[in-house]
Amino acid sequence: IGYRCKFKKFNRVMNRWQCFASKCVGLMGFSLLTLTMTLLDAPSARAQDQFSDDQISRYAMAAEAIETKRDELLRRAKNHQGWASVARQAESRNVAVCELSPNEQPEFLRGLCGELFNYSEQAIRRNGFPSNREFNQLTQAQQQNGQLQRRIQEKIVQMRGGR
Repeated sequence: IGYRCKFKKFNRVMNRWQCFASKCVGLMGFSLLTLTMTLLDAPSARAQDQFSDDQISRYAMAAEAIETKRDELLRRAKNHQGWASVARQAESRNVAVCELSPNEQPEFLRGLCGELFNYSEQAIRRNGFPSNREFNQLTQAQQQNGQLQRRIQEKIVQMRGGR
C-alpha cells in the first residue's frame, strides 16, 4: 500500500489506476487483479467494445471503493511493528503481501487481507455484478486494451468530479 509504480504529475489518476489494476506491488501489495483472481477463477478477456457504459461505470465504482479500502488498510498495516519486514519480503519476491502464504504473513496481515477480500467481494456485488466473473473479465480486458483502460479511467475521473 504505497506504490513502486511511478506517477507522472500530469496524468496521476491514469497512472495510479494502471498501477492499481495491473498487479504492481504496493507496500500493502493488494492489487485488483490479484484480488479478483483470488476471488474466482481467471476468465478469458473480451474485446473492450463488448462492455457497456453501464458495466464500465459499475466496474469503476467497485474498483474505486476497493482502492479506498485498500488505502485505509495500508494506513492500518503501517502501524504494525512487523509491517516493514513483510513488505520487503513480498517486494523481494515481486508479489503482493496478501499473496504470501498464510504462514509467511503475520497475524495482523492475515486479518487485513481477509478484510480486504471480503470487502472487495461485497463491493463487487453492491455494484451489480452477480458473480466475480464479469468483474474479472473487465479487469483482465483492461490490462490488454488501452482504449478500455482509458474508458475506465474516464469514469473514475467523472466519479471524482473531474479531480
